Amino acid sequence: MSIADKGDFHSRLSRYTIATRPTILPTFLFQQLHSIPYIYPILCHGLPFIFYFTSYNLNSKSIPYRLAAAIFITTYHLIESSKTASHRDYANMYTSWALALFPNNDEISQGIALGICILLIAGSGYAKLIVGGTSWMHSTSLSSILRTYSKYSLSECGPLFPSLNLLLRQHPSMSTGLSTLTILFECVLVPCCLFLPSKYRWIMILTSIGMHIGIAFSQSFIIGIAFLPNIATYCYGFGATSIDINTKGWWVAMSMVFVWCIATYFRRSRLLPENWPLTPFALFAWNGKQWDSLFDRFKRGNTRLVVYNPTYLASNGLINEIVTPNCCTKKEFCNNKIKDDDGSSNIYNGWELLMGETFCHSIVLNHLGIDDNMYFSSKQFVTKISEWMNRSRRFISKDGIEMTNVAYVVLGKNKNGKGRRIEKILADHVHIAADNERSTSCVDSTHQIRRSR
Repeated sequence: MSIADKGDFHSRLSRYTIATRPTILPTFLFQQLHSIPYIYPILCHGLPFIFYFTSYNLNSKSIPYRLAAAIFITTYHLIESSKTASHRDYANMYTSWALALFPNNDEISQGIALGICILLIAGSGYAKLIVGGTSWMHSTSLSSILRTYSKYSLSECGPLFPSLNLLLRQHPSMSTGLSTLTILFECVLVPCCLFLPSKYRWIMILTSIGMHIGIAFSQSFIIGIAFLPNIATYCYGFGATSIDINTKGWWVAMSMVFVWCIATYFRRSRLLPENWPLTPFALFAWNGKQWDSLFDRFKRGNTRLVVYNPTYLASNGLINEIVTPNCCTKKEFCNNKIKDDDGSSNIYNGWELLMGETFCHSIVLNHLGIDDNMYFSSKQFVTKISEWMNRSRRFISKDGIEMTNVAYVVLGKNKNGKGRRIEKILADHVHIAADNERSTSCVDSTHQIRRSR
């Protein structure tokens, strides 16, 4: 990944401007964790060595090594996913804890690993059906994703073989076939592997690796390669020869899948919360129509969702304020283009923060307007999401400022060429709340006048 990124791939974390706090962590502890100097480089580069030493101490005294490895990868994944919303390391993190908590019972830890493998892949498939519906199997879904990534270079998460990307987009039958096979693999074959004899389950390992390689070749080399560390969990879970029907490990895996199904079924918001250490694994769950609609609303044109804290706004409010990207490109970061003449802006792009290509917070999904008629009420959206942001206080900037509001705005070019400024406000929770308060005051005054008469 570092070769494709033309540098240390993990250094990209410094370019992210907002971190999403898990609700299980107090704010002060979360901020302290992010403020420790050099903690992320130490964790990401030290993790392979921790796993290496742990693998050479698989005896009765291995528990401290296993606990150290589990704590190491958990801290690493917490810091990284809080900024990047990455799902890559969930599987290995869970498996590390299974190995640490059950050091003398491989059958249980392998059963947990098998359950994790199924939840990772099947969860992604069912999220596609829950969010995108059966339309996800239409050629436009895969074509929309491939078209987006075809515009990126290799270092910007583009495909390894652009010609293969173009070929799939030019032949709708191929896109439809791949989309359908993806759903069948993730939603049917993977869950049903629980009922396969263990000696045949190695097929799941090869197919899963093949899927990641296919993503690297045709969609995004970095994304496809990024998930290859999960091979360790695939081999430990799918490759467990001791787990057959009605064994202890099989019941552990079956129980995990059953609990996940029940929890998903009874949630009104349709998906499990995107709230570390929980995730619905909603990887590229939008169908083609939804993908294009969301990109048109929030990324391609001049309209954007922005998050901010009204306490830190200038007297003119949002108008003419510069919008800071949630993740700057290398060029923007190196040239300091996110800076205004008067300092940093406290208004941030909400794309890849509230929702993005591979995730969406449950409450955001409920108000996006992605059903068949694709009706999007910007006023209702910013009201509901701002209320949620105020309650949860989960989005925190590098300066420690909590983002509590969201607005839907139109951007214009900045005169000095640095970033883009807000030109027009289409919907803003602060103004909506103020208008509602004035309306309520007028109604109350009218009632008082009538009563006095």
